[in-house]
Amino acid sequence: MSDMNHLNNTQTPEVPGEPLNWQQKMELLKQKKKEEALKYFNQIGISTVLYAIIFTLCLYKNVKGITNPIFTVSTVFYMCYIGRLYHKSFRGIHYFCMGAIALLGISNFITDNDLMIFYNYLAIFGLFLVTLMLLFFDFAEINLLGHLRFLLDYGFGLLEVLFIPIAHLSKKIQTRKKFESEKAKYILIGVLIAIPSFLIMWGILASADVMFNHFFEINLEWLLSADFIYDLVGMAITFLVAFTLPYACFYKLDHLKQDQIKSVRKEYTPIIPVIVASSISVLYIAFSLIQIIFLFMRAGTLPEGYTYAEYAREGFFQLLFVSVLNGLAILICMELFRKHIVLKVLLLIISGCTFIMIASSALRMSMYISTYGLTSHRIFVLWGLLVIFLLMLGLLYRMFVETFNLFNYALLVSVFCFLVLSFSHYDYWIADYNFQRYDYFKEQMEAEEAKYVETDDYYEYYENSLESRYVDYDYFMELSADAAPVLSEHLPELTNYIKEEGKETFWIDWYPYEAEDSSLKIFSFRKFNLSNYYAKKVIPKKLY
Repeated sequence: MSDMNHLNNTQTPEVPGEPLNWQQKMELLKQKKKEEALKYFNQIGISTVLYAIIFTLCLYKNVKGITNPIFTVSTVFYMCYIGRLYHKSFRGIHYFCMGAIALLGISNFITDNDLMIFYNYLAIFGLFLVTLMLLFFDFAEINLLGHLRFLLDYGFGLLEVLFIPIAHLSKKIQTRKKFESEKAKYILIGVLIAIPSFLIMWGILASADVMFNHFFEINLEWLLSADFIYDLVGMAITFLVAFTLPYACFYKLDHLKQDQIKSVRKEYTPIIPVIVASSISVLYIAFSLIQIIFLFMRAGTLPEGYTYAEYAREGFFQLLFVSVLNGLAILICMELFRKHIVLKVLLLIISGCTFIMIASSALRMSMYISTYGLTSHRIFVLWGLLVIFLLMLGLLYRMFVETFNLFNYALLVSVFCFLVLSFSHYDYWIADYNFQRYDYFKEQMEAEEAKYVETDDYYEYYENSLESRYVDYDYFMELSADAAPVLSEHLPELTNYIKEEGKETFWIDWYPYEAEDSSLKIFSFRKFNLSNYYAKKVIPKKLY
């Protein structure tokens, strides 16, 4: 695998004379482990330390600032450096994943949506692991279940080596101490001279420029406060995490062998899946016909008291779950059971019914949104349905073309769709859609109210329309700064609501300014976020 793997197979050297006792063997083993740690650290330790420093400076107390793209680009360069160090060849799938990592850093900088930023970081870490695994191992002959099994094995295997990076770093520091002990007295003398020199020159320069003096006064308050100690501890923990995880990832990959990756072969008779799929297919066909008649064509009659909005409200989460379950079942049947024409036909029927279920779930959700409005959860449901639809297309194609690389297809589709969601600023579209919907229903109400006099029919109509007319201003206040351009167009309505409800002027977390952070004033420029900056430009500082 690597030129470092020979260390694992090093034999105890033959010593002329008497055989080694157990103490000498222990010393020899300890020396061997130390040499392995030092050799390994000398290869990837320094680069990992530099990466951890960049990680800490970019992300400590700063999850969505301007330094996020620097962090992700540094991650890409770090991966490329390690890949070249191990003489790995990069292919299109690797460049795609690393490009996605870099783009997610830009997304973190231009959005203010905390939930999306959290998912972005999960995606960055996931892509980091997947790219390394595809870089270090040849998965060309491995089927999809083999991919997934290796991902699980590797993920749990990381726990075994999680503390090895710290042990290697400790051994390197101990070795350096022996060589640096003579320089300690010179370092001490230099520090004793530097401190008074710095204070004298600072006093002179501070008297020469008032802005320079003000800058240092602000940051000296931080240096002399308890926040400085907390930040030192926080940055140390951040550094250790940023150093340990990548180092452990590479260490584990380097100690795995290609023959440990095994494909899950098709070995079992298809009798069982044929019986199960036959009964399920009958059920799915009946369910699909109901969807076509009652939901798509609206040709049937609903139970008394049911509206189509209420009918659509029920079931889309269940259908989403069943669609995912169907996809997994089809995949397992394709991977674990021998090919059979009956099984293939049944899987095609289940696939067709799954597409109908996806369409039914999407239609139900769209009808529900048109009645009750748009939220982030409903956007995630629609996004999930799109991803499932595209993955099902890949599964369907894989039934006819066995050489089709389903794993790469699933990775490309999932990452591309996630990038679209990440850059969509969906809070903007939520606010825009809901306000447009409110304006539309308001016009409809005004037109319809003229047809009624104040009778029981009017009051019944008015009561049934209240839910459609209602604008959830409280929900708007929970949106991120991404929605500010839309909210700025409805300031009169928002200010009236604030007055009526007796709310404070500072009614949104990001408005008008974030609370001042008492720490890291020197590096406060890192927290510049484009979405937050634009929000403060389009919404005035004082609403009333």
